[in-house]
Amino acid sequence: MTIKNIAELISFNVCPFVQRSAIALQEKNIEFKTTYIDLKSPPDWFANVSPLGKVPVLRVGDAIIFESAVIAEYLDEKYQPSLHPINLIAKAHHRSWTEFASDITNNMFMMLYAKTEKSFKDLQSKIKKQLHQVEQVLDKQGPLFAGEHFSIVDAAYAPIFFYKILLEFRDHPPH
Repeated sequence: MTIKNIAELISFNVCPFVQRSAIALQEKNIEFKTTYIDLKSPPDWFANVSPLGKVPVLRVGDAIIFESAVIAEYLDEKYQPSLHPINLIAKAHHRSWTEFASDITNNMFMMLYAKTEKSFKDLQSKIKKQLHQVEQVLDKQGPLFAGEHFSIVDAAYAPIFFYKILLEFRDHPPH
């Protein structure tokens, strides 16, 4: 079932957190449009919809939802099928690993803009360790966090793996 014209996803061109929300929308078969903004020079209306001044923001009618994890939770509670496990411990486990994905994503962003060789190498090392931890979990449960079933936590990791390929863990800062 496709729900028509329900949502507007506010983004800028390349944002892994927006990608997480877009993946959740697509997995739920929700038709949405994306409005791109320039975060360095956002339109005046953006301050009214994003109290944190960042994306993603999901507009559903007059309602505004911000933060990718909150957007995914809303979509999962509102539209079937659920992308969370039914078991509460498993669901909490997924939420924990989703938060871990946010930390990896932030570290990747900081690595991309590292100003010194040392900070670049430190972040590179941290991310490699974090990805090894994820790999250990997936080796036990995999190929996805819920075995064969795609879930919200998998949506959180998809952009990480995309950007990992792009970064290819260079041996020097990009500057």
